[in-house]
Amino acid sequence: MGEAECIRLTKAYENYLRTVREKIGADFSAPYGVTGTVASAFGSDGGADQWTMPLSAQQMEDLGILYTK
Repeated sequence: MGEAECIRLTKAYENYLRTVREKIGADFSAPYGVTGTVASAFGSDGGADQWTMPLSAQQMEDLGILYTK
């Protein structure tokens, strides 16, 4: 991974943290992601687990964190 990609990932992570602070509050810490329960909508009951991660699936694949067997 080159310097430009590292800078891009760092900016994406910083943007994630900034968005969490703006939407949830400055005192909320979520460096590894946010988890919650899906609400009911569009005729579905909801209740499933939901995760918002600091990096996209593609970014995690690029880093080798997420992969397909």
